[in-house]
Amino acid sequence: MMALRREVADVVVEAPLEDVFAFMDWCYNNPEWLTSIKKSWITKLPGPDGMGGSTHYVGEMMGKRLEWDASPAAYEPWRSFVMRAATGEPAKLRMQAEAQFERLGPRRTRVLFAIAYKVPYPLVGWVMDRLMVRKEVREMVAMGSQGLLRAAAEGRIPPLADQLAKRQRDHPGYQPPPSFSASSPSPARP
Repeated sequence: MMALRREVADVVVEAPLEDVFAFMDWCYNNPEWLTSIKKSWITKLPGPDGMGGSTHYVGEMMGKRLEWDASPAAYEPWRSFVMRAATGEPAKLRMQAEAQFERLGPRRTRVLFAIAYKVPYPLVGWVMDRLMVRKEVREMVAMGSQGLLRAAAEGRIPPLADQLAKRQRDHPGYQPPPSFSASSPSPARP
């Protein structure tokens, strides 16, 4: 049985950790940095713990237009989150997007961005992975990390306060995690 495969990019973003985390965590920003996502929207707001929500995505993978839903599988503000596909082709691949964050300085954030997946069908899946899926996922991760760097360089990652105000305008029932209102999240690790 083939194990879950992860394609990972490790980048340093020239923006504060809080701003980067909130930017990546809000699905409406996905098309700004993750080019394989054309459109995404919340279908169920997450709770204050960041869990329990649902997002609908429209994107492209292996030259095909796809639609799917995903929900948070893990959420730790300022440190990491995982969005796992629940429907569509990405769910058949057990696909999930993962992000981990580390403060390197006041305006420098290390981001580990990964897409994990498992191709179904033991023998055929191995061939599919070798010929198509791995390359496609590797390109999605690379384009996503480059898109994130571009968004920061072009000043398209707003300050946390501006992002929270927009979330309230977009979804009046939105409740941010309590840590989002804290002025200083966990410090950089030595």
